[in-house]
Amino acid sequence: MTEVAFHVNVADVPAYTCRLLRKAHAKGARVHVTGLPAQVDAVDRGLWLMSQSEFIPHAGVQAPERVRRRSGIVLGGEWFDGAQVLVNLSTDMPSEHGRYARVIEIVGTTEAERSQARQRWKTYRSEGIEPEMVDQAGSKG
Repeated sequence: MTEVAFHVNVADVPAYTCRLLRKAHAKGARVHVTGLPAQVDAVDRGLWLMSQSEFIPHAGVQAPERVRRRSGIVLGGEWFDGAQVLVNLSTDMPSEHGRYARVIEIVGTTEAERSQARQRWKTYRSEGIEPEMVDQAGSKG
């Protein structure tokens, strides 16, 4: 069954997501990041702005399949074949979430984001999944 974690009260979603992807890459995880195009673009920019010693290979969903398979981290789109982890930046319930071993929901600090996250939490629970909460309140990002 899919494991789900909500990382809530994230002050800087793109920067936090980049740090999370750095950790996932170091562990060899294959990750798919989904969200609105502006959210995904902000993460892409953040990954390119990391220092050269911290470069994280990644590709957009529009990249050729051979590039996506080699990068390990794919940004955007619906489903990345072979991904173990889904990072959802959107306020919508991610489609195909059951195909991943782990889903990480990144939730910002606004009431609207928290309210929509509560709805996704309830949906996961209705599917028999007991989400975990990781509260970032008071941390740097």
